[in-house]
Amino acid sequence: MTGAIVFGSHSYRSLSMANSVSECRINQRLTDDEVLAAATACVDDVGFLPRLYEYLVWANRSDVIALPGRRPRSAGPFARFGGFRGALRRARLLEDERAEQLSDGAEVVRHFAYSKEESSPRSG
Repeated sequence: MTGAIVFGSHSYRSLSMANSVSECRINQRLTDDEVLAAATACVDDVGFLPRLYEYLVWANRSDVIALPGRRPRSAGPFARFGGFRGALRRARLLEDERAEQLSDGAEVVRHFAYSKEESSPRSG
């Protein structure tokens, strides 16, 4: 592995060895489209709606890392969608009638919330 930096079982190629412009984009933020495409690719590959942990296992597999394109390999990029489940909803892979979209575009699901009927004051 000439030109690679090895930490434990992981190796990292130096930027001087990058084969393409996309490999030089290591420190650039993933786009929304890249994040959603990765979630979709995972669902297509594993055949079910994964949890975040299952997605991360998939994204860190050597065969997936070898694929062209970039994909999140941590939970951070999903935060802009309100988490991994929010990204699945945004990619139209998961529907949840309890989802609420915030002003910044993130979605949250309020599991322990009162319905509108339950929260309105009762007369009488």
